[in-house]
Amino acid sequence: MANAFATFAADGTYCAPISIAEVDNAQGKKIGGQASACKPNALNPDVAKATTNVLQDVLTKGSGLLIPQKLGVPDAAKTGTNQYNNQTWVLGYTKGLATASFFGDPFNGSAARLGRNITVNGKYYPLVDGAYIAGPQWAQYMQQVVGLYDHGDFDAPPQNLIGGSAPQTRSSDQATGGTSPGQAPQSTAPQPSTARSKPGNGNGKGG
Repeated sequence: MANAFATFAADGTYCAPISIAEVDNAQGKKIGGQASACKPNALNPDVAKATTNVLQDVLTKGSGLLIPQKLGVPDAAKTGTNQYNNQTWVLGYTKGLATASFFGDPFNGSAARLGRNITVNGKYYPLVDGAYIAGPQWAQYMQQVVGLYDHGDFDAPPQNLIGGSAPQTRSSDQATGGTSPGQAPQSTAPQPSTARSKPGNGNGKGG
């Protein structure tokens, strides 16, 4: 997941994960490391830029607003919470570094415990959301290392990818020309919008 978000940060260039980029011996001589294999345009660069543009709002207007620590540099992220609140994430990045943070139960299925009504490090949580524990983990780590990597401004996407009108839609009844018994036909089409896509609210329902 961190690698996927790193591809957004790199404007669509995908680099296969490696463990050791470089090794220096005791005398300071470089003795090699793993080569990085990168594929430019693995994702359309403009789409990657537009994705970053939307994910920046997560930390200022969406669920990431609940993360108290701020990096103080351009950053973007997405929280994630499953319906049981026992698998929670924050995936976030700056221009030069992407990090995945997880808090949850390592078990799945019937062995998994619900992430509700639990106490962690002395703090009680009625339910766990991606921004509550995984979020501060992510931010605290990033604060320590962000200065070691590029943390400049993200590249702006084309305007036609961040603005537009929402499509008009019809209900299934309208599409077939029918209505529910005893009900007058009503339009369910949303009004056109030119605002940015709104990030998930991190309410524990998959956002």
